[in-house]
Amino acid sequence: MGNQELESLKLAIKTEEDGRSMYLKAAEQVTNPLAKATMNQLAKEELVHIEVIKRFYASVKGGGKVELNKAMKSAMNYELRMKTIFETARSLMDKTVKTDPNVQAVYNAALIFEEKGADMYKTLAGKTQDPTAKKIYQFLFEQESEHFRLLQEGLNYLEHPDQWFLESEKPHFEG
Repeated sequence: MGNQELESLKLAIKTEEDGRSMYLKAAEQVTNPLAKATMNQLAKEELVHIEVIKRFYASVKGGGKVELNKAMKSAMNYELRMKTIFETARSLMDKTVKTDPNVQAVYNAALIFEEKGADMYKTLAGKTQDPTAKKIYQFLFEQESEHFRLLQEGLNYLEHPDQWFLESEKPHFEG
């Protein structure tokens, strides 16, 4: 593997570290329980991504082989992630939830970050010739795409909770 691939891996690590910092800062800035739970969950997930990339980077530098499947499987699936975030948010809610003026700006910034990250990993997956690197970049692309979906759904909930409930819960009406 060449220097270009190692530089791409360094960029990926830096991107994930920046994302983690952004999410931790965002979690401190918002008061809305759902937003706070979402930002904290995404910060935790960035650690999983960093671990996957660093393990591969170390194996490449050391010339060894690395087992990534366990680390990659530790990433939560979308449904479990949503359940965890909403359960955490519910446990943090007061009887009255105050409107947080920062919440939309935080979500919009996070959406842009995740979209750019997904694009970057898609590009890197297309450029690499290394099958393991391709697998890692594809995994990261999928994770960033899920983060985008999660953020979009959270923002939809915060902006239109009644409509979100109708779309996600699909209640049955009897007449």
